[in-house]
Amino acid sequence: FRVACFGRNREKLEQGARRLRSMRNVTCDCFVVDCGNSKQVKTAIRQVQSRLGRITVIVWNAASYAGPDLLPTQHVEGDNDDDEDPTEILHQIVDVGCGGLLSSVQ
Repeated sequence: FRVACFGRNREKLEQGARRLRSMRNVTCDCFVVDCGNSKQVKTAIRQVQSRLGRITVIVWNAASYAGPDLLPTQHVEGDNDDDEDPTEILHQIVDVGCGGLLSSVQ
């Protein structure tokens, strides 16, 4: 198997790649990519195709979750004004979980 791994943290990518490479008949290339950034994903996909050839399977396990509670929709007096808008957090989750996958298969 020839595997390409995407992620934002090179150290964690390399750690996972070492585990994959320890398996028989597995090679693994790492690509530092923000999976919520469609331009980065498209560039990385082209690099994968150039290095490894045709892509036959994509396992998309990217996720982003930046807060404990997405439900509050109103500002509560006394809350930290630096808190992110739940709508923005939801957009980030969708960008990474769905947007990156769509970019990778286009």
